[in-house]
Amino acid sequence: MSTENKDLAEVIVETAKADAERIVRAAEEYGEKTVADAKEKAVAYEAEADEKIAAEVEDVKRRRRANARMDAKKQTLAAKTGLVGEVYDKALSMLFEMTEEEYTAYCEKLIEKYAEKGDTVYVSEKPFDITGKVAASKAVKDLSLSVKSGDFDGGIVISGKTYDRDLSFSSAVNAVREETETATAERLFGDNG
Repeated sequence: MSTENKDLAEVIVETAKADAERIVRAAEEYGEKTVADAKEKAVAYEAEADEKIAAEVEDVKRRRRANARMDAKKQTLAAKTGLVGEVYDKALSMLFEMTEEEYTAYCEKLIEKYAEKGDTVYVSEKPFDITGKVAASKAVKDLSLSVKSGDFDGGIVISGKTYDRDLSFSSAVNAVREETETATAERLFGDNG
């Protein structure tokens, strides 16, 4: 091979080596840049994921706090409702604490106020059996009422031709409760009751 050809071959080999080195460096740079970009994207993704997780954690905490407040309000309301109920239960029990004379007078007043001629009056045997005393009262005689014993807790029931009027202790307390429950709660617990 001639010197010229040798030189040409050497130039080609050196050029090829230089091209190969340049290609390898470019590939290494591209690989490093790709890895760096991937790391940067991974860090950004991780930061974004951390932000989303933190937001979700805060949302869960917020919902749990709201649920806890709601549960506390429900429990408070249940306790207050129970206390208001106790007020009316006490009122009912106080009716049963009447003496026989007070109970007789109570029933006679109800008859005078609500009974009409020819009605039937059922008198509870609780707390006292006063059927005979009520039957002998002036109002019963004046209105020609029929008087019978009734099986309920306190008070009377007046049965007319077209209606029945329940004036038992529990009905009286329930009627008062319907009209006064809100005011009773306000008295017990104030304006924020």
